[in-house]
Amino acid sequence: MTVEQIKQVKNATPFVPFRINYPGGASVEVPHPDYISFSTTGRIAYVSLPDDRLIRIDVALITSLEELHPTEH
Repeated sequence: MTVEQIKQVKNATPFVPFRINYPGGASVEVPHPDYISFSTTGRIAYVSLPDDRLIRIDVALITSLEELHPTEH
């Protein structure tokens, strides 16, 4: 996965919430484009969680993105 691919999903109009899947069956949901940002190099994605935690993910390790339908998040 590349940062450009993730940014395309993040910047889609209209925005559709999505899930980031990464190794070990782990995943994190991105309910709004403001919840995800990237390091200046684009290597690291940061996802904010509702409880104010921040998840740090190496973009190269992201295995897939999947759209979330309204009943899934």
